[in-house]
Amino acid sequence: MTGSQNKACQLSLILVYLQKLSNNLLAVKKHMLKLNKATDEDFFKRWPEYWPAKEKFVDPNKATKKQYLAFKNIIAQKSSETEIEIFLRDNKEIVALITFLFSTGHHASWLFPKQHLRSPANNIGGKIPDYVVAAANSGGVSWY
Repeated sequence: MTGSQNKACQLSLILVYLQKLSNNLLAVKKHMLKLNKATDEDFFKRWPEYWPAKEKFVDPNKATKKQYLAFKNIIAQKSSETEIEIFLRDNKEIVALITFLFSTGHHASWLFPKQHLRSPANNIGGKIPDYVVAAANSGGVSWY
C-alpha cells in the first residue's frame, strides 16, 4: 500500500469512527431528552412543603425574547415608572430573571408584589417594596 493509499484508508476509518460516534451521541441525546423532559405538572407534584405558595411561583426560564425586546423598548422610550410597573406586573418572568444574578441554585423562584414589610409607626414610614423575590436552592429558600 502506498503512502497516499494508507492515508486514505486512515481517513476512511476516522470517518467511520466519527459516524459511529455521532450516531451514539444522537442516541444519548435522544435518551437524555426523554429523561429530562418534565412538565410544570410534574414539577408541582414534587413541591416541597417548606417552599412558598405555588400561586406565587414564576419560572424565569419562561421569559421570552418578545418580552425582553418589549422591556428593552420600554426602557429606551424612557417610560414612566407606572408604565414600567405595569409591564413588569404583566411579565413576571422578566422580574424573576433577577434570580440568575444570585447563587440561588435556580430550583424555583417566587414573586410577592407590594408586600408590607413594615407598617408606618411613630412618624416612621412603612416599607412596601415593589417586589420581594424568593429563590430556592439545595440549602433552602432565600429572600431578596
